[in-house]
Amino acid sequence: MKNARILSGYDLELVKGFVRIVDGEIREIERGHTSKDGIDLKGSILMPPFVNAHTHVGDSVAKDIYAGRTQPEVVGGGGYKFRALSQSSREEKIGAIRNSLLEMRNSGSIAHLDFREGGMEGLSQLKDAEIPDLKSFSLTRPSDGTDIEELLSESDGIGVPSLESYSMEKLETISELVSSHDKLLSFHVSETKSAHETSLDETGQTEIERALAFDPNFLIHGVWAETEDLRALSEEDVSLVMCPRSNSLLSTGVPPIREALDEGVELWLGTDNVSVCSPIMFHELSFAWTMLRLQDERAGETEAKELLKAATVNPLKELDLKAGPLMEGKTANFLIISPDRNLRKTESLYLGLVNRCRAGDIESIVS
Repeated sequence: MKNARILSGYDLELVKGFVRIVDGEIREIERGHTSKDGIDLKGSILMPPFVNAHTHVGDSVAKDIYAGRTQPEVVGGGGYKFRALSQSSREEKIGAIRNSLLEMRNSGSIAHLDFREGGMEGLSQLKDAEIPDLKSFSLTRPSDGTDIEELLSESDGIGVPSLESYSMEKLETISELVSSHDKLLSFHVSETKSAHETSLDETGQTEIERALAFDPNFLIHGVWAETEDLRALSEEDVSLVMCPRSNSLLSTGVPPIREALDEGVELWLGTDNVSVCSPIMFHELSFAWTMLRLQDERAGETEAKELLKAATVNPLKELDLKAGPLMEGKTANFLIISPDRNLRKTESLYLGLVNRCRAGDIESIVS
């Protein structure tokens, strides 16, 4: 493939040139022109596919249920989401999940990390809904802390909905078992102001401080993260998944994107509950960019590239995926983006991809 603009490596370095693929593997990425035969991409962009780092696809069966309701009323324990799930048949749930998975794949995602409710049955529903060319990583949750081994045998790890969901002893057990099985561990943290303040009042620590004690692979939300929290994440090399659309629509706040970047936190992006947001990463990127510009009027191409990394290559360092960034020796798995639609006349490719690009700009998905 020649005459392309290639976002290469983990830093998404722009290479204007060509890529040679042999037997599904990237063998060569070079700058400039080549006289060899190949597909002339005429300036199209080759970029890595998305990794949607936080989803709840189980509630695909009940969309836009947040109108007129608070966050606890929608997704809290016993909230409207769980009532809607209890009133839906297994077939309805699987069909709705599959539609969400198709929406992700067709808009450029290669994988998603799903917080799975419903124990073994919830895991079974996701497996029955799975589609080709989209990897579903399932992080399930124990019902009472006693079914952990069984859940780990069928899942990719544990996603703890709240530090208040289990006793400290059970959280320690969960952490030890997840580590011994070499699986993923994550927590929702500092999603709401009330949860953040309650943690400080009752324990003297923030939720992020408490979660880091259990050696998580990554944490979710951090809307109310303090500066010291962000520094601790950076120092301990724990990634933070931000979900700005969901946080805003559920009125819990806006994650501190600017400050997190300043403190060197590795960011990932996720779309969170399908009941609230469509699972399309282009939408999450453009909203995150809008929020960042509100926080920093001088945010530019460097910051746009960091957000693009958060939505694509950053999670790949932690996940077991055959595909990787566009690098020699990696599996050829990438998006081909048209230069003639939303990106026409853009002065910054990174800003254009983050703020303007949509699923309709994808010319092809190579996998």
